[in-house]
Amino acid sequence: MKTYLLFWVQIFFVTGYCYSQNYAIGHHGQHNPDYFDALRNRNVWTEVYYPANTAGDDVPVASGQFPVIVFGHGFTLQWSAYDYFWEYFVPKGYICVFPRTEGGIFPAPNHGNFGGDLAFLARLFTDSLNNQNAGLFYQHIQDKVAIMGHSMGGGCSFLASENNPDITTMITFAAANTNPSSINAAAGVSVPTLVISGEEDCVAPVTQHQIPMYNALPNTICKYYVEIAQGSHCHFTNGVSGTASDICYTGEGTSCIGWGPFITAAQQHDRTFRLIEPWLKYYLYADCSGWSDFTANVNSMTANAEIVQELHNCTISVPEATVSASGSTTFCDGQSVTLSANNGANCVWSNGTNGCSTVVNTSGSYTVTVSNGTCSSTSSPVIVTVNPSPAIPVITQSGNLLSVSLTGNYTYSWTINGTAAGTASTQSTGSVSGSAVVTITDANGCSSTSSPFNFTQSSVFLPALAAEVSISPNPVTGQLFAQIQFSEISPVTVSILDLQGKELQTILLENQSEYSCNFIVENYSNGMYFIQIQNKKGSIVKKWIKQ
Repeated sequence: MKTYLLFWVQIFFVTGYCYSQNYAIGHHGQHNPDYFDALRNRNVWTEVYYPANTAGDDVPVASGQFPVIVFGHGFTLQWSAYDYFWEYFVPKGYICVFPRTEGGIFPAPNHGNFGGDLAFLARLFTDSLNNQNAGLFYQHIQDKVAIMGHSMGGGCSFLASENNPDITTMITFAAANTNPSSINAAAGVSVPTLVISGEEDCVAPVTQHQIPMYNALPNTICKYYVEIAQGSHCHFTNGVSGTASDICYTGEGTSCIGWGPFITAAQQHDRTFRLIEPWLKYYLYADCSGWSDFTANVNSMTANAEIVQELHNCTISVPEATVSASGSTTFCDGQSVTLSANNGANCVWSNGTNGCSTVVNTSGSYTVTVSNGTCSSTSSPVIVTVNPSPAIPVITQSGNLLSVSLTGNYTYSWTINGTAAGTASTQSTGSVSGSAVVTITDANGCSSTSSPFNFTQSSVFLPALAAEVSISPNPVTGQLFAQIQFSEISPVTVSILDLQGKELQTILLENQSEYSCNFIVENYSNGMYFIQIQNKKGSIVKKWIKQ
């Protein structure tokens, strides 16, 4: 025969968790009926524990906004039987609300009223109290609330959550069926629900209470059932001798002969916290890591035989936002790049556009936030650099020489009459007339192209330039040398032309009065050619022979 073990724990310690103590615990005890439900003409006496900078009664709430947990007690139990719960969650940034109503034996608790109290408090905190200008909780409450409860309070949580649009999620512990039926009410629950039970619960056995409630929940919501190995009904209270939880253990001890063995209260609290903390982090704090932690904990606890059964229908995809680019994120003005989110839907970009891709054509830092409707993830920034294009060059003509208006660290690409020509900053027209275009490219690879420039040229023989020119040898077989002397310092262009005036070679000589240059002509066909020396004032053309 199995033996029931009552395990009194004087000092509460939870393995596997560290109390961060980010907040002290403030307390507001409702000694006056200021929580009044006018719709039901009912006072709802309540104890509230909340994050504060210093511990104490009615001390100021810590800065920030916090989600709310409304917790329903078990049959004949007081809120103080769950002190372990608020001592764990308030420091982590939760407001814990415990109604004191329907706690006696005579008259018997009214389950419908208690479910109404839980629903009323959920609505009161996220609406009225958060907006009550002179109130303790003014602007300190997030619009996120969980209804939770143990035993009778767990069953009444179903009554409170039925057709209730004011809540975010529901969690129950060893929930007991109520009157009216919480099993029937489960069909009207429309929020994510976590049902936790103890394998050795003889007060509200799982097959008669929690599993029927889980099965009755609609499959359109995320619902989860977790059964803690060797868990008991009363270990969901604080499990400390001499406290309000004693009455639960008294009833359990007399009615559970043959049940067990049982884990300790500390062990059961540990397993419970490993389930509900990440669940609340995900649903109340919209932290995507909460769902990953929850499913990882369920899997590890199952593998370690800490859970004997789990059921669920949840297929949640947690977003992890990353960004890919369709090309280089450094480009020239007038170009663009498409940035795409690699995960999720409901995408919002830092430039204000919606959708999971955005076209970017300006410099800046870009991120995307991806949401699955509950939590969101923001990507690392992508830096886009748009380099300006050079100013558009303007072509001018002087004599037989075309020049551009821009000088600097550019490369030049000329086209004359549709044919690629030279790459110097100036270009000779030769003896033809037509249209010229030049494209300049800067060090970043960004280009600008001039408008077409129409020029007229009648002959290779332009007005004489005041200069002395000698070429040798003439005739030439391999290399032609030119000696040029001007009366003034002037940049000139020296070009080799064929009989049709087509440029074969061109060099630019700058800011001297005497020049020496040479041309390799060994691959030229035999015949007559010209050498043209040209600046803005005119040109000189000399004839030479290749043989």
